[in-house]
Amino acid sequence: MDGGLLAADQSGRVDLESLLERLGEDRRAAFVLTQVIGLHYDEAAEVLGCPVGTVRSRVSRARGDLVAMFGVATVGIASIDADAPADADRSGTSRRRRAT
Repeated sequence: MDGGLLAADQSGRVDLESLLERLGEDRRAAFVLTQVIGLHYDEAAEVLGCPVGTVRSRVSRARGDLVAMFGVATVGIASIDADAPADADRSGTSRRRRAT
């Protein structure tokens, strides 16, 4: 990751594919498997052939990288989600974490 900010276009949209391409391959794979495809961390660990803790670490670091790249583009999104509980998904239902 080069650390530069990525601004939204005039409509406020950001190209997710471009953001993901800027992540390191290990972080991108862990992030996509768990956050886009929806595998549980233990399932992603099996696919990637690494410990669950490594997947958690890569996903956490990928999130941090994406937030840094997103830069000011997240300002509008933050105001939309301000009333949502921290553990709620966009449908308003709480996510239950699966024990590993």
